[in-house]
Amino acid sequence: MQHDTLSLRRFHDPTDENVEALKQGGEPFLMTGRMRTWEMFDEIEARHTVGEKLKCFVNIAPARQVLYSQLPRRNASFAFGKQLRQRFGERRLGLQELASLIEAADRSRLKRTYYMQAQQLPEWQERLPGLLRLHASTGGTPLFWLGSGGQCTALHNDRYHNAIAVFMGRKKVVLSPPTELRNVYIAPLDRRIQGALTSLADPRTPDFESWPRLRSAFERVRIAEVAPGEILYVPPLWWHLVESSGVNLSANVWIDDVPEAEQLYEPHSLRLLERRIHREPMALRRALADVFSGIVRGNDREGRTGSAHEGPVRAHAEFEAGLLSQIGDARSRRRWTDWIESIVDWLVFQRDGNPFPTLADGEVERMLARRRRELYDAAPPPRGSRRPKPRAAQGVPKAGWANGR
Repeated sequence: MQHDTLSLRRFHDPTDENVEALKQGGEPFLMTGRMRTWEMFDEIEARHTVGEKLKCFVNIAPARQVLYSQLPRRNASFAFGKQLRQRFGERRLGLQELASLIEAADRSRLKRTYYMQAQQLPEWQERLPGLLRLHASTGGTPLFWLGSGGQCTALHNDRYHNAIAVFMGRKKVVLSPPTELRNVYIAPLDRRIQGALTSLADPRTPDFESWPRLRSAFERVRIAEVAPGEILYVPPLWWHLVESSGVNLSANVWIDDVPEAEQLYEPHSLRLLERRIHREPMALRRALADVFSGIVRGNDREGRTGSAHEGPVRAHAEFEAGLLSQIGDARSRRRWTDWIESIVDWLVFQRDGNPFPTLADGEVERMLARRRRELYDAAPPPRGSRRPKPRAAQGVPKAGWANGR
């Protein structure tokens, strides 16, 4: 992968107060030295071989059932395959049995990758108070990640503050700021991976002919090489791809930036997609986008477009502005204001063109149809009643995807 790399800040053993101050800067950074007092890290680090380290980790709860995925090593990317389908599924196994598979794969260099993702292990959580202290909030639960090496996530973002602590192996993390949304080619909204907005492109082997905007994303990319005993902080909404090498073990904690983050990540205003505003002339789309941004940013100049879309656009923008007004911290409010403005512009107004240029024409329509079907399946009609056809004009259940009105 060719890219221009910006430096990632590194800090040795920052205090809890310093960590909070650094997070306010809204940039990723590395921490060293903080894990030296962690009981779990000390116990694993004291072992010399992969087998001994794995045994130390699993012996506290060898029979605990966990979910894991298996991929051939030559295709160890947890991304999309053909027809936008995920290339992996999950299986259930005892932790000790999984560790044995991982150790065997490491010894024999089998063409398989085993990967346990985001599993709770209460037996170890009590020994990681230092990980929880990286967030001022008292919420959050440590999640554990264990792999045989070679696995790589798709490029994605999350709504959370994220602290990743590495105990075994190494992780290479590619990071880009939230402003690169229009350059990373996200998949349709109903094709997320584990709930995260996910890129269709692979920055490791970029195809600039198919994904020309990736060049712009690379202008601000950061690369973090995270070794055992180090912690990487990833701010909310930052795009990141995680590639692991060697038998690897890490833990992380996700903490919502603000209570409203879940509603803001996929904002209410994306329901405007049902109005097909992207079919309108560009001049009208620009005018409507200006109306939306003005209200969300609190500087509405009462412009009038004369369009039937303007009323719904204003209503949705006012809803978002109300949510944003509840965020007390100015930096967080600005972060989420920028996010809402950018994702609605990208998908609803489409001033930069088709958001899914490498997919077949009409993907927005198919995405909306799939989403409506999923919502009707999740909320079936009462027994004895007829299931309505999921047409946009009929709307959907109140709890689901609205018709944009």
